[in-house]
Amino acid sequence: MPSSSGGGTSALIQLILVVAIVGFAIKFLLPKWISKWHSKMSINATGSIRIEESATFAGGSLHLVHVKSKSLLLSVSPQGVQCLADVSDSAQAEEGPAFFELVDRASGDLPKQAVVATAHPEERDLKVKDMLERLKRLESGAKVS
Repeated sequence: MPSSSGGGTSALIQLILVVAIVGFAIKFLLPKWISKWHSKMSINATGSIRIEESATFAGGSLHLVHVKSKSLLLSVSPQGVQCLADVSDSAQAEEGPAFFELVDRASGDLPKQAVVATAHPEERDLKVKDMLERLKRLESGAKVS
């Protein structure tokens, strides 16, 4: 019966060698290949388009892109690119003041406590009955016509 221990160590050495080669390729060669692939896109380093921030999620990614004087929030997904909002400072200035700014500007004429007028239960019940009677009269008038 032949001994299989010599063949086992040889297979183990081959496995370790293959794993080392694949790990080296992933660690060092793959980033170089990817950078060469991306370099095919023409990017002007002195241009007026800058990616300020990016966030990736399961369905795609969000990018805050500064183009000339505008900042745009873009959504990039397999379906395409979509402009979600213009978040530049000029767009915010056109919208007007924020709610808290309006509250701060408001004069002190506002009441400190809201006053709610409530009717007595008997008056309220009479009003409800009166409204129900009117509704019945309207319904009966509509059926006659």
